Amino acid sequence: MVVGIAIAAFLQCACNDRRREGNVDTLIPPLAIEMEALRKAYAAFNRNDIAATVEALHPQIEWTEPPEFPGGGTYHGHEGVKAYLSQSRARWAEGRSEPERFIVAGDKIIVFVHVRARLKDSRQWHEARLADVFTFRNGKVIQMRAFADRQQALEWAGVKGFRCKSSRYPAQSITSHHKCRVTSNHESTTMRGHPSATRRLALPAGDLFDR
Repeated sequence: MVVGIAIAAFLQCACNDRRREGNVDTLIPPLAIEMEALRKAYAAFNRNDIAATVEALHPQIEWTEPPEFPGGGTYHGHEGVKAYLSQSRARWAEGRSEPERFIVAGDKIIVFVHVRARLKDSRQWHEARLADVFTFRNGKVIQMRAFADRQQALEWAGVKGFRCKSSRYPAQSITSHHKCRVTSNHESTTMRGHPSATRRLALPAGDLFDR
């Protein structure tokens, strides 16, 4: 799992998100706890622990995958999502779905994901760079939308300042390449200009999952 994540918050305005820990006021970056929950969810999926994968989800979650993805469509509730994820993971002989970047925008977190997998009965490895957009309500994911095109994910979430030159998810393969020019080199970014943006975050790059 994730080995101790240090979060450095650089204030851009006087707006502070403070939560109480005993008698001490602690500065917590926007959606930092939710971001950590997503990291744990990706790690759980990679070790094929589907039950742990959905722990961050609201019981009324609406989960939507693009129609061009295998099993594409909309799934509802924990059981619907677990059925979809189990079906998707069952196709893999081995592989990983690793978050490359987290972008906080209001009540949403956009995750750029790098998928690398070898399907059963195949020696060929496939790669795709995609985007997942998570919308939170009271600390839980109430909606998830996956996108084959990262730029579309950013636009759907109302994010400005990122420009992705991307090829779409191919119809006959899970190989896709996306190159993005971004406004920050941080692994995690709170978007400047977004109504909720009060600061930018920096999370250390490195191994996010157990190997």
